[in-house]
Amino acid sequence: MKINLTNLKKLNNLPFKIKKNKGREYMAQITIDDEKCEGADCAECVEACPTAILTVKVDKIIIQYVEECNLCEICMDICPNEAIEVNEE
Repeated sequence: MKINLTNLKKLNNLPFKIKKNKGREYMAQITIDDEKCEGADCAECVEACPTAILTVKVDKIIIQYVEECNLCEICMDICPNEAIEVNEE
């Protein structure tokens, strides 16, 4: 049985983005380390994100609308605590 990565992402509601490179699909995972993240006290990533996929909810930064992410890594670069990672697999 062949698994469609797009459907898998929707079913599990995971912070994954399907990326295509030379006709090959793979997943990129976006994670926020809650222990390092200052949440609402900082929120530089929320302001810097050009696609507005990050938001503050209950004083924490959360990822929403991951399918809109363009994997620019601005959030990862601007975070002063290195709390955001974008891992491409």
